[in-house]
Amino acid sequence: MSFPHVFLIIWIKFKLGGNDYCLESYDRKTGDIKTLYEAVSEHDIEDLTVINNYAFFKDDDDFRNDDDIIQFNLLSGEKKNIGQGNFAKACKCKNKNSNKLYAVKIIDKTVLKPKDLELIHQKRRYLNLIKHPNIIGLKDYFEDKKFMYLVTEYCSGGDLITFLEKNPKISEKTAAKIVRKIAEGIRYLNIFGIIHRDIKPENILFSEDNDIKSLKIIDLGVCKTLTYGQMASEPIGTNGYISPEIYMHQEYSFKTDVWSLGIILYLLITQGILPFDNENMDNKVIGKKVIYLQQEYPDEYFGKCSKSLMNLLDKMLEKNMEKRIDINSLLKDNWFNIIKKQN
Repeated sequence: MSFPHVFLIIWIKFKLGGNDYCLESYDRKTGDIKTLYEAVSEHDIEDLTVINNYAFFKDDDDFRNDDDIIQFNLLSGEKKNIGQGNFAKACKCKNKNSNKLYAVKIIDKTVLKPKDLELIHQKRRYLNLIKHPNIIGLKDYFEDKKFMYLVTEYCSGGDLITFLEKNPKISEKTAAKIVRKIAEGIRYLNIFGIIHRDIKPENILFSEDNDIKSLKIIDLGVCKTLTYGQMASEPIGTNGYISPEIYMHQEYSFKTDVWSLGIILYLLITQGILPFDNENMDNKVIGKKVIYLQQEYPDEYFGKCSKSLMNLLDKMLEKNMEKRIDINSLLKDNWFNIIKKQN
């Protein structure tokens, strides 16, 4: 994806229809508006924080020349955030040309360590590369000395946890549809040699309520690209979804995402219960359970499940990574065919 090289970016208040704010991007050479985003907010100017600074516009890995210094006048308000983290917040916005909603992730670079900043740039490069209906897409990217702005698809349906709260009883058919969509996204990443390394419910969003087809994998910040035969070794992931080989500090590859997806399948069937859990989510306790204990299948949840589902879960939650099913074989598993024929 290529973006215009030089912008004058400024937030403007419109008099039409109330207190709305937008981000306009102009090409200095032609005067044309390249992008135009409007902040979706019902709040007045008093609710907004003004950030004024001069910055280089950054493209890929190199800052531009001094002649390309641009000015950012950004109006952003805490009350219209759709997400908040330690170093970033996400705001909802609207493209003025298409009226389509997007999300803008605003990242404060001043509080990031160099390695964390590199992870953010890595995420942006991955988003630039990836084009798949089940992986979040990047619309635009801006950067100044203090902040990075990632404009992505907006998912109004919430994450997989929200989906479970709205749908407390998940059928095998629904579980199969969700797992297949996530697996298709993982397989697409694998084609590029990418491991996600943090597959979990919070990183699965829905573009619309209960629309499984619109499911999106997000947060590629800890992904890693492997060349042929290469293995990863960094202990990365979210407690409860990390594979045994990572807990044991062993090298791992693409099948670590299959383990995490197996945990999600288990969670879907049990209506939110993890197979290896601990009240305090203690990393060491959960790690020992993952390494040494075999997952249990309580009759309350699995008593009426098909044999093909149980077989697939065993293959996904195989502790030996070499014996664990790979993503291509998973998508060809008989469970999906049986569920499709039954319904």
